[in-house]
Formats: sequence, structure tokens, C-alpha cells
Amino acid sequence: MPEAELKDLIAQRLTMFMNSTVTTDNFDIYRSSWRSNPNIGGAYSFTGVETDLSSWADMAKPLSDRSWFFAGEHTINTYRGTTHGALFSGQRAAKEIFESKKGKGKK
Repeated sequence: MPEAELKDLIAQRLTMFMNSTVTTDNFDIYRSSWRSNPNIGGAYSFTGVETDLSSWADMAKPLSDRSWFFAGEHTINTYRGTTHGALFSGQRAAKEIFESKKGKGKK
């Protein structure tokens, strides 16, 4: 997908999630070309030297002032850097979203 088209799509989704208009000049995007790199195929992320276990919990913390929730293999210590971690963190984030809406009268 061309970068301009991707940026338009992101702006549309952010507008929907944030309940206010987001235009493409409100943000920048940065992406790598890892898919075309022959040395990357199927690689997982890894823990850097001197990484503290609290790092995963910190990355998973929702931004309550904006109702943003985070998921991904980088947000779960138990299965960090794996597809399982991505799946389980998505399930965790979905529960957090559900719980946050319960108190606001939404189902």
C-alpha cells in the first residue's frame, strides 16, 4: 500500500476511535521494509540487554485519558516475542476495553 494511502486509512481509523477529526497533517508515520528483507522472514522480536520485566507491563498500560488500549507480543511478559503473546495480549486488551465500558453504561 502506498504511504499516502496508508496515512489516509490511519487518519480515518483514528477519527473513528477518537471521536474527533484527525487529518493526515496531524501525524507522521514511519515504517520499515522488513517484508522485503531476506534476512527477516519469520523472525520474532527479542529482549534487549538489561531489559526489566516491568517493561512489558509498562507497554501494556492503557492510556485512560484517551481510552487507548495496547496489545501485541511486546506487551506480555509470559509469551514475549511470540505469536502466542500477540494473541493472548489481544484477549487481555479486549477484556480491558469491555471492563472500561461497563462503568460507563455501555455493553
